[in-house]
This record gives sequence, structure tokens and C-alpha cells, in this order.
Amino acid sequence: MEQQSYIRDFAHYTILSVLGTLGVSCYILADTFFISKGLGTNGLTALNLAIPVYNSIHGTGLMLDMGGATRFSVCKSQKRAEEVHQIYTNTLYLVLIFSAVFVLIGLFFSLQMAILLGADKSVLEITNTYLRWLLLFAPAFMLNDVLLCFVRNNSSPQLPMIAQLVGSFANILLDYIFIFPMGMGIFGAILATGLSPIISIVIMLSHWVKKKNTFHFVKTKIMKYIVKQDLSLGFPSLIAQISSGIAMLTFNAIILKLAGKFLIVRIIWSYNKFLKQV
Repeated sequence: MEQQSYIRDFAHYTILSVLGTLGVSCYILADTFFISKGLGTNGLTALNLAIPVYNSIHGTGLMLDMGGATRFSVCKSQKRAEEVHQIYTNTLYLVLIFSAVFVLIGLFFSLQMAILLGADKSVLEITNTYLRWLLLFAPAFMLNDVLLCFVRNNSSPQLPMIAQLVGSFANILLDYIFIFPMGMGIFGAILATGLSPIISIVIMLSHWVKKKNTFHFVKTKIMKYIVKQDLSLGFPSLIAQISSGIAMLTFNAIILKLAGKFLIVRIIWSYNKFLKQV
């Protein structure tokens, strides 16, 4: 009976996690579709050039949430309540530190980054706009990643799934509204994408009013052993995302050198599908 319970719980968590991820995949597809329809090849090229930066942001968020939430689960099972709060708080400290780095890059170096990623004169302005606001929204992306994992590991897998699905489909709706009726261009596209994790975070705030919530922000200093555990346990997740970003960066450089941005637009769909399968 106990083994059946473990299998049932595993299947329950896995299915809900997969459903939430499918929602994210749908909004990425819709985002690409609306940008291609509303902004043409220039918009799609700017989006493709910005993917490595998004991978870096998302990878950092995954590193912190996987590392922190893994240690959180262990301490929670051992009834170490005070350490649970310290792990959660220190993980938020790390989110703040890494977010500040991304925001500073967005404020002062987004143009240089756009040039470094391969944007030419025809797409430099819109690529710069997309990158700047993508980096400025980094705190929301990373905080959302952390909360999704902590809430899920706190015996509430349904809420993160709902948050992911609602945030994803809100992104699809806002993409259409901002790009077409409101004519906000590339800024509208990144605004819709940036609001998605914020909506997800707002939905997950309801977890703190439930009695079964077992983690809270507490007044504590940065603890080196927690920081070390967060980074070491979550580092493989960062490497996985960075590897995809490097592959995309190399791919962009080769294609831009051989045939320019228009060939990128023609084959980005098949390439992204290949990466997901890998």
C-alpha cells in the first residue's frame, strides 16, 4: 500500500508539472507566431537573437529554485522548521543579487549585447528594445521560477500548474492585444512576456494564506553553507540552459555569416523543435 501511495504521488506531481510546462510551450509558440505576423522577419530575427539571454535568465532561476527547493524538501521532511525558513530566505537573497546583475546589464549594456549577439542595422533597434526589457523583467522571471518550485515541493502541485497555465495563456492574449489592436510592436511582445511571470506570482501568493504553508521569509543573514548548497545542487540546471543558449548563439552566428537573417526565419521552427526533443 505504501509503495502504491508513492507511485500515485509521483504520477500526480509529474502530470501536473508536465501540464504546466505544456502551457509554457504554448505561449512560446504563440509569442513566436504573433511576432512573425505582426512584426515580420525583423521581429522574428530579434526574438531569435534574444533567446540565449532568456536561457541565461531562466537557467539562473532554475539553478536557484532547484538547489533551494531540493534542500528545502530534505529539511522539511526532517522537521527542521527554522532551517526551512532560512533556506527560503537565502534563496530569495540570491534571486535579488542575480536579478540586480541582469537589471544593470539591461540598463547600461543592452545595445552592446545586441551587437554582440549579431544584430545588424536593420534589427539592432528592435533587438535592443527586446533585450533591454527582457533583462529588466529578469527579477520576475527568476522569482517565478523559485516560487513555482518551492510551492510545488510544499505539497501543493496544483497551484504552480494553475499559475503557469494562467500566466501562459494571459501572455498569449496580451501578445495579441499589444501587437495588433494597440500596435505596440516589439515592446508589446516583451511586455506581454514580462507580465506572464508576474501574473503567475500573484496567483501563487494565495499559498501563503493556507495553513499548510511551511516556509516564510524571515530576518536572517546570508548563510554561506546554504548559498553553497543552492548553487551546487542547482548548477546542472544552469549548465543545461546555458548549453542551449550557446548552441543557439553559435547557430545564429553561422547562419548570419552564410545567408543573413532571412534564412534564420525559415529554419528557426525546425531547429527549436530539435532542441526540445534533445
